[in-house]
Amino acid sequence: MDDLVKSLGITGMSKSQVSTMAKDLDSMVADFRTRPLDADPYLYMSADALTIKVREGAPGGENLGPAGDRHQR
Repeated sequence: MDDLVKSLGITGMSKSQVSTMAKDLDSMVADFRTRPLDADPYLYMSADALTIKVREGAPGGENLGPAGDRHQR
């Protein structure tokens, strides 16, 4: 827990402070999980990703780029 707190730029947080924060978060999470889903329209964002492994240093001094295209160095 100390490493997490330090990564957030907070120094010297006591265990009781962490406990209090956790209790506050528990109530927020409970409110979120039990909210009515038919009251208002809810906005959302969807994301998708495609990763392509590029092999450098292929035989013949060429690189394989996206979709297997060959590019000379």
